[in-house]
Order: sequence, then C-alpha cells, then structure tokens
Amino acid sequence: MGELEKSHVPRNFYQARELSERLSIHSDRGLKVTFKEFEDEEHVSDVSVLSMMISRALRLILISYNIYHAV
Repeated sequence: MGELEKSHVPRNFYQARELSERLSIHSDRGLKVTFKEFEDEEHVSDVSVLSMMISRALRLILISYNIYHAV
C-alpha cells in the first residue's frame, strides 16, 4: 500500500494492514503474509507501486522455491 493512502476515505490502507495481521496468525500452516508500506506513494501512482509489488512478490516466490538467494 502507498503511504499516502492513509488519508483516503475508504481506509483501504488500514483495512489491508488489518487483513495481513489477521492472516499472519496462520503462519504455523505455512502461510507467510507481509504488509509493505511504500513511502511517498499513493493509489494514483499505481504503476510505480504495482511494479514494486510485482518485484517483491516474484522475489518471495523464487526464494521460497530456492531459485533465488537474497544477497
């Protein structure tokens, strides 16, 4: 979520963070949940936030399959 979305009326930022907290209780079942706040970004900057989210998601997937090793 973009940091600047905290002030948006629908409260998506806080709802997304709360959802990640609720899902994280299932880590014992192998579920890994991460909430990432992108500084100085908001919903209208979807392209930049989306590319950052895709990059993080791919890295996490590749790490989980031992294809990519973080340095």
